[in-house]
Amino acid sequence: MMNNKRILLKAITWRIIASIVTFLIIFLITGNVVLGGTISLIDILVKIIAFYFHEKAWLIIEKKGK
Repeated sequence: MMNNKRILLKAITWRIIASIVTFLIIFLITGNVVLGGTISLIDILVKIIAFYFHEKAWLIIEKKGK
């Protein structure tokens, strides 16, 4: 079973990779580094939080199933 720190670490590392991709897509479409960076930073924060609660919900579901 994963602990909270492991869940958070997985969320952070995944979001870094995914946000780099987001930045590159926005930059390639708009040519605007600032816009790409701003959206990527917002993306990181929102999706780390969403992923964390998603993992916590699955842990609750697993506990109830046992």
